[in-house]
Amino acid sequence: MPQELERFRNVITYDETLGRTSHTAFRVVFFIFFIVCTFSLVLSAQYHNGEYEPALLGSALIFFALWLEQVLLYWYHNSFYYRGFDSFIKSANKSSQGITYEVAQLLLTHTSDSTSGFCLSPLGSEILIRCNLSSTDVHQYLSSNRIFIAATSIPLNESTVTHVHDIGSYLYTHDQSFITFLNKEGVRQDTFFGAMRFVLMRHTQNKRLTRWWSRDQLSLHSGLGRSLSTGYAYDLDQFTHEVVSTAHENRHYTPAELQRIQQMEQILAKDSASNIMMIAEDESLAFALLTALAHRVTHGTGLNALSGLSFCVLDTERIITAYPEKHELEGALSQVLDQAVIASSYVIIIPRLREAINACALMNVSLPNILEVYLAHPTIHCIGIDTSHNYHQGLQPHANLMRRFEEIVIEGTSIIDTITILQPLVIRQENRRGVLFTYDAIVALTHGAERYITSGVMPEKAIDLIHDIAQAAQTQGTVLVNVPFVQSFISSKTGIPSGPITPEEKDQLLHLEQILSTRIVGQPEAVKAIARTMRRARVDIERNDKPIGSFLFLGPTGVGKTETAKALAHTFFGDEQRMVRFDMSEFSAPHTLGYLIGDRNGTGMLTDKLQEHPYCLVLLDEFEKAHKSIHDLFLQILDEGYFTSTQGTHVNVRNTIIIATSNAASNLISRTSAIRTEVPHLDADVLNHIIETGIFKPELINRFDSTVIFEPLTKISLLHIAQLQISDLIKRVENRGYNVRVTNELLQALVEKCFAVNANGRELNRIIQDLLEEKIAKKIIAGETQVGGYLHLSVTDFSPTELTAHE
Repeated sequence: MPQELERFRNVITYDETLGRTSHTAFRVVFFIFFIVCTFSLVLSAQYHNGEYEPALLGSALIFFALWLEQVLLYWYHNSFYYRGFDSFIKSANKSSQGITYEVAQLLLTHTSDSTSGFCLSPLGSEILIRCNLSSTDVHQYLSSNRIFIAATSIPLNESTVTHVHDIGSYLYTHDQSFITFLNKEGVRQDTFFGAMRFVLMRHTQNKRLTRWWSRDQLSLHSGLGRSLSTGYAYDLDQFTHEVVSTAHENRHYTPAELQRIQQMEQILAKDSASNIMMIAEDESLAFALLTALAHRVTHGTGLNALSGLSFCVLDTERIITAYPEKHELEGALSQVLDQAVIASSYVIIIPRLREAINACALMNVSLPNILEVYLAHPTIHCIGIDTSHNYHQGLQPHANLMRRFEEIVIEGTSIIDTITILQPLVIRQENRRGVLFTYDAIVALTHGAERYITSGVMPEKAIDLIHDIAQAAQTQGTVLVNVPFVQSFISSKTGIPSGPITPEEKDQLLHLEQILSTRIVGQPEAVKAIARTMRRARVDIERNDKPIGSFLFLGPTGVGKTETAKALAHTFFGDEQRMVRFDMSEFSAPHTLGYLIGDRNGTGMLTDKLQEHPYCLVLLDEFEKAHKSIHDLFLQILDEGYFTSTQGTHVNVRNTIIIATSNAASNLISRTSAIRTEVPHLDADVLNHIIETGIFKPELINRFDSTVIFEPLTKISLLHIAQLQISDLIKRVENRGYNVRVTNELLQALVEKCFAVNANGRELNRIIQDLLEEKIAKKIIAGETQVGGYLHLSVTDFSPTELTAHE
């Protein structure tokens, strides 16, 4: 190792003295002086009879020698500066070995303390910043008492190139104080190694861009006459546009995506049937790959057989609008395809192919028949794009057309692949917005997009989230985008609590039972079960591929099941209006499944509601009355957190709380309520009764996070509910300018009447409406009080008959 380091010593010393920026400045200055002297020499010979020729010639030669010296030093420096730099992201050649310039720099500047060299080096400093470590924390650690690791003690692998990543890995394994420091600051192993890969990938890309003479950079510039080689086709130019104009900004591609790109190249290079049917749930996924393919072909890095091809998107809507008559449209389509055949250099891309076919069919034009004739020609290439549902339902029946295509299925990326894809895009946003993302922020952003963003597929929805977060950070003046910032942004965007628990939220979660009990009366066990589940959901220790929480509420009518749902929506989402309610008695017939998830006539009610309100509480009233096919639908929803609509789209239900209510076994609950707290197995008897009678399948009941049994209300519970309802009534009347007072005797009489008729909250609410609200209305109309006056209500204001229960 000392010998390897010594090779870099002179170069690094020279770089520390001047720096690469100074190198460039000197080269430019000397070259400018050389050009000026040379030009002056020519002018002197022409206008001054060579009077200044010796001085100018000497100066020109001196500056040329200085410039040449700087050029030679520059190339000598580059031979070390670029040594093995791209072997980090490319497979190294057999001759690639030794150390990189950055490794030599950090080891030579701190030969006795490699950890300081790593932490204080440009790359090491950025790695630690990406780990959300401040420079103050790092300097305090470096100033502490610790055992130093000398540069000479770090082994090198003679068969490969040693990068800063390898030095960091060695220190993380062998420097116990460094490990302790990272653990103390909350930096996990995956964060540290992920940040190193991220920073070195960015550094490698930047280095690659500065090496303008490399094949990669020179291949980015196409030939001057390339655009003339394909000729000009008027109709094609009028009704198509380059694929790059529709694509997302360039990004890295996963091995699976690169495999798909190579597969498309091979299909297009075939002598016949060189057409592709891309099946993708999100059109942007297909266009991302098409952009990469077009880039490879344009810059000569793809197959030679595809050289000169242009990728154009056909705008069928524009053609149909321009030619509203059947014969005109047929002629226009044929003309466009004729020009593509003659030019033999176009790849025609038709997005939403089924939609294009149906739009032409409305004008009695058979697009499949027109395409079939041309797709058999060897000089034309066509790429269709559509979803899996549209392909199977609308395109496969056109067998003669589909046999001309080779099918390629494009799927969304995994979390790990998405993190890799996002890193260069994060760097682009950092440069644009003047912000800096920690590595954990990128991970949190990716998980947040997958978990909480319902529209789109990965990685596209994560890419969109990067833009939104970077813009928000710039607007707020935030320089460092860390995990709390990302989670706070996602929470504000979705309305779902996530990220660190605030002190206010901590107090709310720990006392959730008391908060819910202010609205849910007489159901302590139900409140406890709900609070336990919601606490687990908030700290994300449950599976995240299911709804936030799911409950089956069992009990008689009017005991607080619906009021509990409202209270939960208000507590978790901040508003009772974030509750979507379905009366499941309307879905008792087999065909009503289509009303929920859609049918051939359109989308369903559940699909529409979840697209309008992706973050909400879904209340399924009288769930036992729904058809068994709907029970099976929710069996999947509770287990997987999504369902597939009849249009073939995945509808995300993972950001909802699902509550199903049922009156099933209410008689059994009422009969055993007095002794259930003393005999715990009676709760199991209720569930067994439901299963035995076939009301719900056992697997459906087991899918709910909790089955909550609501007890019949006691007189004490009814009295508490009456106080809440009358308080609400008093507030409503006060808003009209009047004051109301209700005596305790009247309150007790109303409760007694309710308990004698039907001990539930709905009956109590009806009695209050029929008696109190009616009496208040009559007194106001009769003018017994003026605005600002008092209305006193007591037992004497009502007849004994009114306060007596009737059968």
